[in-house]
Amino acid sequence: MELYKSISFLLFSVFIVAVLFSSAFSEDKQSGESKFDDLIHNMRPMEKWLAGFSLPVNISEPWPPLDEASLKVGRTIYQARCAVCHGVKGDGKGPRAGDMKIKPRDFTEAKYKFRSTPAGALPTDADLFKTISRGLHGTAMVPWLGLNNSQKWLVIYYIKTFSDYFEDGEKAEVITPPEPVKSSDEYVKLGAKVYDKAKCHECHGKEGYGDGMKADKLKDDWLRPIKPMNFRKRILKRGLEINEIYLTIATGLNGTPMASYASFLTEDEILAASYFIRSLAPDMETRVTVHRQRPAPDALAGLRIDHMQGIRFRGPLMFPLR
Repeated sequence: MELYKSISFLLFSVFIVAVLFSSAFSEDKQSGESKFDDLIHNMRPMEKWLAGFSLPVNISEPWPPLDEASLKVGRTIYQARCAVCHGVKGDGKGPRAGDMKIKPRDFTEAKYKFRSTPAGALPTDADLFKTISRGLHGTAMVPWLGLNNSQKWLVIYYIKTFSDYFEDGEKAEVITPPEPVKSSDEYVKLGAKVYDKAKCHECHGKEGYGDGMKADKLKDDWLRPIKPMNFRKRILKRGLEINEIYLTIATGLNGTPMASYASFLTEDEILAASYFIRSLAPDMETRVTVHRQRPAPDALAGLRIDHMQGIRFRGPLMFPLR
Protein backbone atom coordinates (compact mmCIF):
# COMPACT_ATOMS: atom_id res chain seq x y z
CA MET A 1 0.00 0.00 0.00
CA GLU A 2 2.79 2.45 0.88
CA LEU A 3 4.50 1.63 -2.42
CA TYR A 4 1.22 2.32 -4.22
CA LYS A 5 0.89 5.72 -2.53
CA SER A 6 4.47 6.62 -3.37
CA ILE A 7 4.02 5.68 -7.03
CA SER A 8 0.74 7.59 -7.18
CA PHE A 9 2.30 10.75 -5.73
CA LEU A 10 5.22 10.45 -8.17
CA LEU A 11 2.90 10.04 -11.14
CA PHE A 12 0.80 12.96 -9.94
CA SER A 13 3.86 15.20 -9.61
CA VAL A 14 4.92 14.34 -13.16
CA PHE A 15 1.38 15.06 -14.35
CA ILE A 16 1.27 18.47 -12.64
CA VAL A 17 4.60 19.51 -14.12
CA ALA A 18 3.52 18.38 -17.59
CA VAL A 19 0.17 20.18 -17.42
CA LEU A 20 1.31 23.43 -15.87
CA PHE A 21 4.43 23.96 -17.93
CA SER A 22 3.45 22.51 -21.31
CA SER A 23 1.15 25.30 -22.51
CA ALA A 24 3.15 28.16 -24.00
CA PHE A 25 1.39 31.20 -25.40
CA SER A 26 2.22 32.98 -28.62
CA GLU A 27 4.42 36.07 -28.37
CA ASP A 28 2.68 38.08 -31.06
CA LYS A 29 1.71 41.72 -31.33
CA GLN A 30 -1.71 41.28 -29.80
CA SER A 31 -2.40 43.11 -26.57
CA GLY A 32 -4.78 42.73 -23.63
CA GLU A 33 -6.77 39.62 -22.83
CA SER A 34 -7.29 38.76 -26.51
CA LYS A 35 -3.66 37.65 -26.56
CA PHE A 36 -4.62 34.74 -24.32
CA ASP A 37 -8.04 33.89 -25.76
CA ASP A 38 -6.97 30.64 -27.44
CA LEU A 39 -4.87 29.55 -24.48
CA ILE A 40 -7.67 30.25 -22.01
CA HIS A 41 -10.22 28.51 -24.21
CA ASN A 42 -8.13 25.34 -24.25
CA MET A 43 -7.35 25.29 -20.53
CA ARG A 44 -8.66 22.49 -18.38
CA PRO A 45 -11.09 23.66 -15.65
CA MET A 46 -8.47 23.27 -12.91
CA GLU A 47 -5.97 25.28 -14.94
CA LYS A 48 -8.53 28.06 -15.33
CA TRP A 49 -9.08 28.03 -11.57
CA LEU A 50 -5.35 28.28 -10.90
CA ALA A 51 -5.26 31.27 -13.25
CA GLY A 52 -7.89 33.02 -11.15
CA PHE A 53 -11.02 32.32 -13.14
CA SER A 54 -14.25 31.47 -11.33
CA LEU A 55 -15.72 28.17 -12.47
CA PRO A 56 -19.41 28.00 -13.41
CA VAL A 57 -21.83 26.81 -10.75
CA ASN A 58 -25.19 25.16 -11.45
CA ILE A 59 -27.64 25.15 -8.55
CA SER A 60 -30.73 24.89 -10.72
CA GLU A 61 -30.75 21.09 -10.83
CA PRO A 62 -33.13 19.34 -8.42
CA TRP A 63 -31.61 18.80 -4.98
CA PRO A 64 -31.54 15.31 -3.45
CA PRO A 65 -34.02 14.75 -0.61
CA LEU A 66 -32.81 15.48 2.91
CA ASP A 67 -33.39 12.21 4.76
CA GLU A 68 -31.46 9.51 6.58
CA ALA A 69 -30.42 7.81 3.35
CA SER A 70 -28.99 11.09 2.04
CA LEU A 71 -27.08 11.74 5.26
CA LYS A 72 -25.64 8.24 5.17
CA VAL A 73 -24.32 8.70 1.64
CA GLY A 74 -23.11 12.21 2.49
CA ARG A 75 -21.17 10.78 5.43
CA THR A 76 -19.52 8.20 3.14
CA ILE A 77 -18.45 10.87 0.66
CA TYR A 78 -17.27 13.21 3.43
CA GLN A 79 -15.11 10.57 5.07
CA ALA A 80 -13.59 9.60 1.72
CA ARG A 81 -13.00 13.08 0.30
CA CYS A 82 -13.14 15.72 3.07
CA ALA A 83 -12.05 14.19 6.38
CA VAL A 84 -8.38 14.12 5.35
CA CYS A 85 -8.33 17.89 5.94
CA HIS A 86 -11.44 18.73 7.94
CA GLY A 87 -11.25 15.69 10.23
CA VAL A 88 -13.67 12.84 10.82
CA LYS A 89 -15.33 14.92 13.56
CA GLY A 90 -15.48 18.02 11.36
CA ASP A 91 -13.15 19.92 13.71
CA GLY A 92 -10.57 20.89 11.08
CA LYS A 93 -8.01 18.47 12.50
CA GLY A 94 -7.63 15.99 9.67
CA PRO A 95 -4.31 14.15 9.15
CA ARG A 96 -3.20 16.63 6.47
CA ALA A 97 -4.35 19.81 8.24
CA GLY A 98 -0.94 20.40 9.81
CA ASP A 99 0.65 20.67 6.36
CA MET A 100 -1.35 23.77 5.52
CA LYS A 101 -0.67 27.42 6.26
CA ILE A 102 -4.35 28.28 5.83
CA LYS A 103 -6.10 25.83 8.14
CA PRO A 104 -9.18 23.83 7.13
CA ARG A 105 -12.56 25.05 8.37
CA ASP A 106 -13.76 23.74 11.75
CA PHE A 107 -17.37 22.89 10.95
CA THR A 108 -18.29 22.37 14.59
CA GLU A 109 -18.04 26.11 15.30
CA ALA A 110 -20.15 27.08 12.28
CA LYS A 111 -18.04 30.17 11.54
CA TYR A 112 -18.10 30.45 7.79
CA LYS A 113 -16.20 33.19 5.98
CA PHE A 114 -17.71 33.06 2.52
CA ARG A 115 -21.41 33.78 2.54
CA SER A 116 -24.17 35.87 1.02
CA THR A 117 -25.64 36.46 4.49
CA PRO A 118 -24.95 39.26 7.02
CA ALA A 119 -22.00 39.24 9.41
CA GLY A 120 -22.28 36.55 12.07
CA ALA A 121 -24.97 34.63 10.18
CA LEU A 122 -24.79 31.10 8.85
CA PRO A 123 -24.27 30.58 5.13
CA THR A 124 -27.04 29.40 2.85
CA ASP A 125 -26.87 25.95 1.32
CA ALA A 126 -26.15 27.67 -1.99
CA ASP A 127 -23.15 29.42 -0.40
CA LEU A 128 -21.70 26.08 0.70
CA PHE A 129 -22.39 24.57 -2.71
CA LYS A 130 -20.54 27.45 -4.38
CA THR A 131 -17.50 26.98 -2.15
CA ILE A 132 -17.32 23.26 -2.84
CA SER A 133 -17.81 23.80 -6.58
CA ARG A 134 -15.47 26.75 -7.04
CA GLY A 135 -12.91 26.22 -4.30
CA LEU A 136 -11.01 29.02 -2.57
CA HIS A 137 -8.04 30.44 -4.47
CA GLY A 138 -4.64 30.13 -2.85
CA THR A 139 -5.82 27.47 -0.41
CA ALA A 140 -5.96 23.68 -0.29
CA MET A 141 -9.73 23.95 -0.87
CA VAL A 142 -9.61 23.26 -4.59
CA PRO A 143 -12.79 22.91 -6.70
CA TRP A 144 -14.21 19.44 -6.20
CA LEU A 145 -14.52 18.60 -9.88
CA GLY A 146 -14.67 14.89 -9.08
CA LEU A 147 -18.06 15.20 -7.39
CA ASN A 148 -21.29 15.60 -9.29
CA ASN A 149 -23.92 18.06 -8.09
CA SER A 150 -25.94 15.46 -6.20
CA GLN A 151 -22.87 14.33 -4.27
CA LYS A 152 -22.04 17.93 -3.36
CA TRP A 153 -25.51 18.47 -1.88
CA LEU A 154 -25.25 15.27 0.11
CA VAL A 155 -21.90 16.35 1.56
CA ILE A 156 -23.44 19.71 2.49
CA TYR A 157 -26.31 17.99 4.29
CA TYR A 158 -23.80 15.98 6.29
CA ILE A 159 -21.45 18.90 7.03
CA LYS A 160 -24.34 20.79 8.61
CA THR A 161 -24.80 17.99 11.15
CA PHE A 162 -21.52 18.97 12.82
CA SER A 163 -23.14 22.06 14.39
CA ASP A 164 -26.41 22.50 16.25
CA TYR A 165 -26.66 26.05 14.93
CA PHE A 166 -28.09 24.74 11.67
CA GLU A 167 -30.94 23.07 13.55
CA ASP A 168 -32.51 26.39 14.55
CA GLY A 169 -34.16 26.65 11.17
CA GLU A 170 -33.91 30.44 11.15
CA LYS A 171 -32.98 31.72 7.70
CA ALA A 172 -30.94 34.90 7.40
CA GLU A 173 -31.57 37.44 4.70
CA VAL A 174 -29.57 37.01 1.53
CA ILE A 175 -27.57 40.00 0.34
CA THR A 176 -27.79 40.57 -3.40
CA PRO A 177 -25.21 42.79 -5.09
CA PRO A 178 -26.81 45.69 -6.99
CA GLU A 179 -26.59 46.24 -10.72
CA PRO A 180 -23.89 48.75 -11.73
CA VAL A 181 -25.10 52.18 -12.82
CA LYS A 182 -21.71 53.60 -13.81
CA SER A 183 -18.91 52.54 -16.14
CA SER A 184 -16.07 50.40 -14.82
CA ASP A 185 -13.66 53.33 -15.04
CA GLU A 186 -16.00 55.57 -13.07
CA TYR A 187 -16.37 52.92 -10.38
CA VAL A 188 -12.60 52.42 -10.13
CA LYS A 189 -12.10 56.16 -9.69
CA LEU A 190 -14.82 56.36 -7.02
CA GLY A 191 -13.56 53.15 -5.43
CA ALA A 192 -10.15 54.69 -4.76
CA LYS A 193 -11.87 57.31 -2.63
CA VAL A 194 -14.03 54.70 -0.87
CA TYR A 195 -10.91 52.62 -0.16
CA ASP A 196 -9.51 55.62 1.69
CA LYS A 197 -12.82 56.49 3.39
CA ALA A 198 -13.23 52.97 4.77
CA LYS A 199 -9.56 52.95 5.88
CA CYS A 200 -8.88 49.78 3.96
CA HIS A 201 -5.27 50.95 3.75
CA GLU A 202 -4.77 50.40 7.48
CA CYS A 203 -4.63 46.66 6.82
CA HIS A 204 -4.23 46.23 3.07
CA GLY A 205 -1.82 49.13 2.56
CA LYS A 206 -2.16 52.29 0.49
CA GLU A 207 -1.13 50.48 -2.69
CA GLY A 208 -2.90 47.22 -1.81
CA TYR A 209 0.17 45.15 -0.99
CA GLY A 210 -1.19 43.96 2.38
CA ASP A 211 1.37 46.06 4.24
CA GLY A 212 -0.80 48.49 6.20
CA MET A 213 0.15 49.68 9.67
CA LYS A 214 -2.11 47.05 11.27
CA ALA A 215 -1.01 44.19 9.01
CA ASP A 216 1.35 42.59 11.53
CA LYS A 217 -1.01 42.92 14.47
CA LEU A 218 -4.07 41.07 13.19
CA LYS A 219 -5.37 37.80 14.66
CA ASP A 220 -8.39 35.67 13.93
CA ASP A 221 -10.96 34.42 16.46
CA TRP A 222 -8.64 31.55 17.37
CA LEU A 223 -5.82 34.03 18.18
CA ARG A 224 -3.80 32.89 15.20
CA PRO A 225 -1.88 35.59 13.29
CA ILE A 226 -3.63 36.43 10.04
CA LYS A 227 -2.32 38.51 7.18
CA PRO A 228 -4.50 40.88 5.16
CA MET A 229 -4.87 40.09 1.48
CA ASN A 230 -2.18 41.36 -0.85
CA PHE A 231 -4.39 42.53 -3.70
CA ARG A 232 -1.43 43.06 -6.02
CA LYS A 233 0.19 39.64 -5.80
CA ARG A 234 -2.56 37.19 -4.88
CA ILE A 235 -5.91 36.18 -6.31
CA LEU A 236 -8.82 36.80 -3.95
CA LYS A 237 -10.03 33.57 -2.39
CA ARG A 238 -13.51 34.04 -3.81
CA GLY A 239 -12.15 35.01 -7.19
CA LEU A 240 -12.23 38.24 -9.13
CA GLU A 241 -15.90 38.51 -10.06
CA ILE A 242 -17.32 41.85 -8.93
CA ASN A 243 -20.29 40.23 -7.18
CA GLU A 244 -18.00 38.01 -5.11
CA ILE A 245 -15.80 40.93 -4.05
CA TYR A 246 -18.96 42.88 -3.20
CA LEU A 247 -20.21 40.08 -0.92
CA THR A 248 -16.91 39.94 0.94
CA ILE A 249 -17.04 43.67 1.67
CA ALA A 250 -20.76 43.70 2.46
CA THR A 251 -20.87 40.58 4.65
CA GLY A 252 -17.36 40.47 6.12
CA LEU A 253 -15.46 37.27 6.84
CA ASN A 254 -16.69 35.57 10.01
CA GLY A 255 -13.90 34.64 12.40
CA THR A 256 -11.48 37.24 11.01
CA PRO A 257 -10.77 40.96 11.49
CA MET A 258 -12.47 41.62 8.11
CA ALA A 259 -15.72 43.19 9.27
CA SER A 260 -18.86 43.91 7.28
CA TYR A 261 -19.10 47.39 5.77
CA ALA A 262 -22.80 47.16 4.98
CA SER A 263 -23.73 49.70 7.67
CA PHE A 264 -20.84 52.06 6.92
CA LEU A 265 -20.89 52.27 3.12
CA THR A 266 -23.74 52.58 0.65
CA GLU A 267 -24.37 49.79 -1.84
CA ASP A 268 -22.91 51.91 -4.62
CA GLU A 269 -19.80 52.65 -2.55
CA ILE A 270 -19.28 48.94 -1.85
CA LEU A 271 -19.67 48.29 -5.57
CA ALA A 272 -17.10 51.00 -6.32
CA ALA A 273 -14.65 49.54 -3.80
CA SER A 274 -15.12 46.16 -5.49
CA TYR A 275 -14.16 47.54 -8.88
CA PHE A 276 -11.16 49.34 -7.40
CA ILE A 277 -9.89 46.24 -5.60
CA ARG A 278 -10.26 44.18 -8.76
CA SER A 279 -8.24 46.82 -10.64
CA LEU A 280 -5.33 46.07 -8.28
CA ALA A 281 -5.36 42.33 -9.02
CA PRO A 282 -2.59 40.58 -10.97
CA ASP A 283 -3.02 41.15 -14.70
CA MET A 284 -4.02 38.42 -17.14
CA GLU A 285 -0.47 37.61 -18.19
CA THR A 286 0.66 37.18 -14.58
CA ARG A 287 -2.31 35.00 -13.75
CA VAL A 288 -1.85 32.77 -16.79
CA THR A 289 1.93 32.43 -16.61
CA VAL A 290 2.66 32.65 -12.88
CA HIS A 291 -0.37 31.59 -10.84
CA ARG A 292 -1.35 28.79 -13.22
CA GLN A 293 2.16 27.39 -13.56
CA ARG A 294 3.35 27.91 -9.99
CA PRO A 295 0.41 27.31 -7.63
CA ALA A 296 0.53 28.52 -4.05
CA PRO A 297 1.90 25.84 -1.67
CA ASP A 298 -1.50 25.22 -0.08
CA ALA A 299 -3.18 24.98 -3.49
CA LEU A 300 -0.57 22.46 -4.63
CA ALA A 301 -1.17 20.45 -1.45
CA GLY A 302 -4.88 20.51 -2.21
CA LEU A 303 -4.27 19.28 -5.76
CA ARG A 304 -2.25 16.34 -4.40
CA ILE A 305 -4.95 15.49 -1.88
CA ASP A 306 -7.67 15.81 -4.52
CA HIS A 307 -5.74 13.41 -6.74
CA MET A 308 -5.09 10.84 -4.02
CA GLN A 309 -8.59 10.97 -2.62
CA GLY A 310 -9.97 10.57 -6.11
CA ILE A 311 -7.98 7.36 -6.52
CA ARG A 312 -9.14 6.03 -3.16
CA PHE A 313 -12.78 7.11 -3.46
CA ARG A 314 -15.05 4.21 -4.27
CA GLY A 315 -18.34 5.69 -3.10
CA PRO A 316 -21.57 5.90 -5.10
CA LEU A 317 -21.07 7.73 -8.37
CA MET A 318 -24.59 9.05 -8.48
CA PHE A 319 -27.26 9.32 -5.82
CA PRO A 320 -30.70 8.88 -7.44
CA LEU A 321 -32.98 11.90 -7.26
CA ARG A 322 -36.54 11.32 -6.23
